[in-house]
Amino acid sequence: MIGYDVWRVLPTGARVLCGTLACTVPESHGRFRAEFAYAPDYPAAGHGALEPIHLPLRTAASWQSEQFYSPLAVFEDALPDAWGRELMRRLLPRATTGAPYLLGLLGDDGIGALRFTRRPESEAPPPLPLPAAPATLAELVSTARALEARRPVARADLARVLAAGRTPGGARPKALIDDAGLRWIAKFPSAVLDEGLDIVGLEAATLTAATAAGLSVPPHRLRPVGRRRVLLVQRFDVLGAAHAGRAHMVSLKSLCGVRAGVEAASYDELAAALRRASARPREDVAALFRLALFNAAVGNTDDHAKNFWMLDAGAGWRLAPAFDLLPDTGRRGEHALAIGLHPRVPDAAGWRALARAWGVAEVEAIVDSVLAAVRDWPAQARAAGVPAEQIAEFRRDQARRMKAILA
Repeated sequence: MIGYDVWRVLPTGARVLCGTLACTVPESHGRFRAEFAYAPDYPAAGHGALEPIHLPLRTAASWQSEQFYSPLAVFEDALPDAWGRELMRRLLPRATTGAPYLLGLLGDDGIGALRFTRRPESEAPPPLPLPAAPATLAELVSTARALEARRPVARADLARVLAAGRTPGGARPKALIDDAGLRWIAKFPSAVLDEGLDIVGLEAATLTAATAAGLSVPPHRLRPVGRRRVLLVQRFDVLGAAHAGRAHMVSLKSLCGVRAGVEAASYDELAAALRRASARPREDVAALFRLALFNAAVGNTDDHAKNFWMLDAGAGWRLAPAFDLLPDTGRRGEHALAIGLHPRVPDAAGWRALARAWGVAEVEAIVDSVLAAVRDWPAQARAAGVPAEQIAEFRRDQARRMKAILA
């Protein structure tokens, strides 16, 4: 049995024991079962459920799942996606790379508020030793490129990259860093996945356009590292002047009960989850409508359910700032989530119908502000140093999209 005590870092920086998590040892194909129970005194302490829909605060119950599916998907949220898992697997024996083992390797400064410590009887491996000094940003970029190219990497260098990059999600290389007294996610260019596109510049431009469109977006900036650039996105889970506090996070994929490898069918399901979980559902549903419209206009087709999150910073659950915003770099055409009944861009009547169904007011004003921001996207992309031919390519797609929205 693999067992953990589950801790929650509060906005004040204090830690409280939430409960215990037990998992069976993963079988050869990776399958396992998991069970969670709240600690007896946690519900009375007033800190809130770890997941507001599927894990209500009850001490006389436990919750079980296959894998970290619903109702325990909040623990899958705590794990990294492809990049972080690849780093962990480079330093672990093959037999100990299943999800239950990886929880014990996340360390004390991961994304979000959950922390995991081995129970005495656990079969989980002890935490990996961390390097004495953190790597520089240039060292992280260099080692990441070597890993992507499958070149040999010294174990010490791998440990430094792992220390910085084991918890962020996504497939592209990235790391958690301190810079100018703030905490950031550093997103690196990928020699394998970018396909010649200036992904960091494109994302910087799209985040700036999202701000102009009235969306809540984390502060961000481009930073040169040698001949390359890195996108720094400020962490919105870090709280307090000393950066010791944390906001608890849960993905809308988890709140919708979506299993790994299968996405929620539409933005409607995300809106329904917000109405159930948000402390201010009307505001958050309206913000989701604005984000859906922006994604449709700018061409962000990688809008899968794990790219939408909620935060609990001590005053109830709220929709998190938007992130991972890009034009259609994958040339998908269709969105990962249907918008109403549409996998592609709805027309004006479709947006008005969606707004009525969601109870969103002032639709015309939202459309005007979002489209004005997307019309200015080429200027933002030029300011971010994106090559002119790439700006022109995505601008053609955006023009088609905006025409459809106004039709």
